[in-house]
Amino acid sequence: MVLCVKWLVDLSQGPFWGIISVMIGGFITWVVARIYYVKAGKELKEESREVRVAIGILGESLNSGPTVDKILINEERIPTGLQKIAGVNFSGEGTLTVNAEVVKGKT
Repeated sequence: MVLCVKWLVDLSQGPFWGIISVMIGGFITWVVARIYYVKAGKELKEESREVRVAIGILGESLNSGPTVDKILINEERIPTGLQKIAGVNFSGEGTLTVNAEVVKGKT
C-alpha cells in the first residue's frame, strides 16, 4: 500500500499526471454513464412493448367491420383490450345462425 501511494506521489509530479488524471476521470464517467443507460434501456424496452400493444389494439379497432368497438383501458389510461359490440336487426321468416367467440380481456 505504501509503495502504491509513493508511486502515485511520484507520478503527480511528473509530466504524465495530466494524462493519467484524464484517463481516470474518463473511466469513472464511462462507468456511471454505462450504469445509467443500461437502466434507461430496460425501462424503454418495457415502455415500447406497452406502446406496441396499444397500437395493435387501436389498429384492430380501426380495421373492424360493422361492429362498434369499445377500447378497454386501465387506470393508467393505457389500452389493454378491445370489446366488440354488435347489434342485429332481423324481421321476417327464416333462420338466423350466429357464431361468436368470446375472449376475456383485461380491464
